Amino acid sequence: MVATAAPKRAVAGTSDSGTSDIAVPAMAKATGPSPLNKHIQQLKEQQAALKTQKKALQKNLRNAERKRRRLRERARQLTDDDLVSVLLMRQEKQKEDISDEHGHGDSDAKSVEAAEKTDEEERAG
Repeated sequence: MVATAAPKRAVAGTSDSGTSDIAVPAMAKATGPSPLNKHIQQLKEQQAALKTQKKALQKNLRNAERKRRRLRERARQLTDDDLVSVLLMRQEKQKEDISDEHGHGDSDAKSVEAAEKTDEEERAG
């Protein structure tokens, strides 16, 4: 018994080679892609770029939220002594920033610290 191939069914609008039988106007072939097709292609490219940008933004947002969650959890675990030391470090940093803004060097920062110590001693004494 010899197997025979089933006859090919013709699909409307195509030839045996798979190309379209529908005639394309000669003018369309001669002028190349239409401006509308170019615009559509540009929009597709823009859409792809925006999707990529959106994914990156979502990733950054998710990471920032995770970081905030971790920091809040750490902050809940701080003791009162830890919080006081953080506040003192911030005050020292602020003093350094202020002296740097006014163009004062380290010698001026030392004199400011000495003046603060004398103020503290006067209050205590």
